[in-house]
Amino acid sequence: MKATTLVRVHELKTVGESWDALDLHVKRAEVRFNDRDFRVDDYLVLRRLDDHGAVVPDLGLVRRVMHVFEGGRFGIEPGYVVLSLAMTGYQDQQAAFEALRAQGARAVPGA
Repeated sequence: MKATTLVRVHELKTVGESWDALDLHVKRAEVRFNDRDFRVDDYLVLRRLDDHGAVVPDLGLVRRVMHVFEGGRFGIEPGYVVLSLAMTGYQDQQAAFEALRAQGARAVPGA
């Protein structure tokens, strides 16, 4: 019998400038405090914040974590991680959300 791997999804808020760079595919990494035990093959749902710090409705990017670099070396503070991200390959974000749900994705609670 094949083992089932839990698909983990982290919903994160992202400031406009950083979100825009992710959307344009020029930014492929995120530096985050590791309060969620980020792992390779986790998915991030990145929600864009407006200039007032409110989440912009219907603007979300889905990225897959391909590598987790633990802090405490090379200038990254202990407790932080650098997450290398990849696009999910879906034509649109709604398709990605539906596919993750179909895979049994479970949200990881925020800290």
